[in-house]
Amino acid sequence: AYIFENLPAGSYNVVTKDENDCETTPELIIITQPDELTITIENILQLDCFGDTDGVINVSINGGSLPYTIVWEKEGGFLSNSEDISNLSSGTYQLFVDDNQSCSVTSAEIEIIQPVELILQLESSENPSCNGINDGEIHVSITGGTPPYLFSIDNGTTWQSTGDFYNLPDGNYTILAKDNKDCSKST
Repeated sequence: AYIFENLPAGSYNVVTKDENDCETTPELIIITQPDELTITIENILQLDCFGDTDGVINVSINGGSLPYTIVWEKEGGFLSNSEDISNLSSGTYQLFVDDNQSCSVTSAEIEIIQPVELILQLESSENPSCNGINDGEIHVSITGGTPPYLFSIDNGTTWQSTGDFYNLPDGNYTILAKDNKDCSKST
């Protein structure tokens, strides 16, 4: 018996001869190979707010020979053996896939990004000028997150587009601020 190894995919006509040099009718043998092993990034869901852990990466793996061995890593550490991953924090992720024939493919690095942390800062405040006069003021500013911002001085009942509050009576106030993604801070 003869064994032909490491043949590329293709069509081969096999003819055998016996000890009398008689040939058999050619037999067509087709050697196939699986499609190239590939990773396609289908969807990346980035983080809306600083510190969130709801990022998602969806991929599809095609070609090669089943089953696949799947390993997701985040900045050098093991993370998951699932094709799609979720509940992700910010960072750099990469997918490594091996098929049943030890063919392998590696995804590009995928970055899950979070916005800059919201920082709400009291810029100034003015007490009312006299007892019973409602002319107090509070001025706050905000950075980070995703503009535009909204501000509330009444626990979120009403919102306004600036951090300037006027005509306030004497009292203690909590200022709420939120960005375009509903990330919020208070002071």
